[in-house]
Amino acid sequence: MDQSLVSAWWIGARDRLRFDGESERRFGAVAFDISALLAKCDDPKMAQDSGVSEVVRQIDQACREAGFFYVKGHGIPDSLLKEVKSVAHNFFDLPNEEKIKIKISLVAGYRPSNPQNFKELMDEYIRLCTALTGSPKEFEGERAGDPFWVMRIIGYPGAPTPDGPDPTDEIGCGAHTDYGLLTLINQDDEVTALQIRNLSGEWISAPPIPGTFVCNIGDMLKIYANGLYESTLHRVINNSPRFRVCIAYFYETSFDTTVEPLETCIQRTEKDRAEHKEVVEIGSTMATDFKSIPIIDISALLAKGDDPKMAEDPGVSEVVRQLDQACREAGFFYVKGHGIPASLLKEVKTVAHKFFDLPYEEKIKIKMTAEAGFRGYQRVGENITKGIPDMHEAIDVALTGSPEEFEGGRAGDAFWVMRIIGYPVVPTADGPGPTNDIGCGAHTDYGLLTLVNQDDDITALQVRNLSGEWISAPPISGTFVCNIGDMLKIYSNGLYDSTLHRVINKSPTYRVCVAYFYETNFDTAVEPLETCIQRSGRAKKFERAVYGEHLVSKVLTNFG
Repeated sequence: MDQSLVSAWWIGARDRLRFDGESERRFGAVAFDISALLAKCDDPKMAQDSGVSEVVRQIDQACREAGFFYVKGHGIPDSLLKEVKSVAHNFFDLPNEEKIKIKISLVAGYRPSNPQNFKELMDEYIRLCTALTGSPKEFEGERAGDPFWVMRIIGYPGAPTPDGPDPTDEIGCGAHTDYGLLTLINQDDEVTALQIRNLSGEWISAPPIPGTFVCNIGDMLKIYANGLYESTLHRVINNSPRFRVCIAYFYETSFDTTVEPLETCIQRTEKDRAEHKEVVEIGSTMATDFKSIPIIDISALLAKGDDPKMAEDPGVSEVVRQLDQACREAGFFYVKGHGIPASLLKEVKTVAHKFFDLPYEEKIKIKMTAEAGFRGYQRVGENITKGIPDMHEAIDVALTGSPEEFEGGRAGDAFWVMRIIGYPVVPTADGPGPTNDIGCGAHTDYGLLTLVNQDDDITALQVRNLSGEWISAPPISGTFVCNIGDMLKIYSNGLYDSTLHRVINKSPTYRVCVAYFYETNFDTAVEPLETCIQRSGRAKKFERAVYGEHLVSKVLTNFG
């Protein structure tokens, strides 16, 4: 592989669990010079050169800790970098009637005839960028198949101004990771708009540095690296009044290429995990191909809740057996006989409907903010799952629970979070509706246990089984539908499963649910219980996980 393929500069926003608090607060856009690497790229003894070794060390660190980096000393003239952006501005300044002449289609080429020098400049730019990154065979001897480059010339309108109409949405490009191997971006020199998300959820700006490329790792390179290198969430928000352009160059594997981790990266990953005790990924596959979700009457358990001899009661034993089986086989179950009046379950849903029926101006009075502890109202589309806005609005409320109720304080100062969620109706032929019917995208819950009080007449919750089938969890009046969270999966050493689930409201009726999440304390270190290790009949499956770190990691990778 041509080492210049991943020539890199580290943006100081370290993006993984290992970054320290000081680097999180501090940001410096530093460019490391790779000219020493390029000067030796045809030398068979380049690995012995101290200058090359230092560049490679910096590249490796950048790819591990941020996934984003700047490059300079790349050999492409500054004048050409500026000219291609200038001609891009000239193109986007053309009337729409002119631009639409090269409207994207299955048979269209990409080069406009206007501006006149567009084709010549872009051809030279492509030639030099391709020379910088090397030929297809330079990526692990054709491992990427017949790879190709895609160049995307992007224009971002300026932010709204009081002098005239402008776009109302400043999101130039929503949060995403790139698909392929590597991206090189030539940014406008005077407009800062690119942002990168770090582990704490902060959006770190990547300001333009004249004469450099800002580069980032794509999903396929992350796979080849077995997760050693990161494909990092990023977005573009142009808050400047000026129109912004950038030229993005994407290096992609062939469409039919099978991508899998390189053996050398697997070995390095195993070594790192042994040294850093990284947590094994908490999976979301199920142990069985369940086709339905069991209903369990827990009244016998509650009746003996204060009896020190409750374990000897056959009714209690039967309830525990059913719960154990449900947690092992599905990770989801219904409970009835819980002692909460059916009238109250209905009333809380009714008052939730009334809240969501209020005008937006009224609901936004309790808008979710950091000052409010990230509690309050979220508008439709504000919650994101894997880059796609969720079609729901919600109110988050936090309550403190009794720590002793889970293994005598094992969960720390545990707490409950209540989320009241409203799902708009799907589009109909008779009127407008949201263009996306995914109320909440596929995910697992983070904590210990979730109890959901669903609207009685709308089936929208779906749970995925081992075969990948989505099994509906229809509302059953007077019950809660319950599911296991990631932390309880760790405590049980994988005996119990945190199951992928989603919400799709295909009903013409607005739907609400009231979800109650039981969470360990943010600083609690969660690890398998010894009794569960013994029952599972296998070694300790998960290393210790700090709940807060897991929560932030899940929010970034699953809801970012």
